[in-house]
Amino acid sequence: MSAMNLLSFFLLTFPLVFSLQCYTFQTPDGAHTTNVQKTTVDCPITARFCVTSFQQSIDSVGNSMLLETRGCADDVLCHPFVKAQCTGCLGSGFGKMCCCMGDRCNDNIQ
Repeated sequence: MSAMNLLSFFLLTFPLVFSLQCYTFQTPDGAHTTNVQKTTVDCPITARFCVTSFQQSIDSVGNSMLLETRGCADDVLCHPFVKAQCTGCLGSGFGKMCCCMGDRCNDNIQ
């Protein structure tokens, strides 16, 4: 293998080996996370956190809807936790967002 091919191989695989992996899914209203297929995603290099958010909203006819979302997050979204290099949650109940650092750390946040 030539030096150029070796360098190309290293540059293409390096981000995959060292990128953060997070669970990613979105629950429909009323679904339990045990009923949702969790998949992992290789986060972009700018993402240093995994995130879980819980949001409640009202649809056009007045019904309450709950949405749980998990995925990757960058420093902008998880800014309260960047300086301390830690994890945590903001808000409570159905208006909560939790950020964590580490592969697939957003598995069981509730």
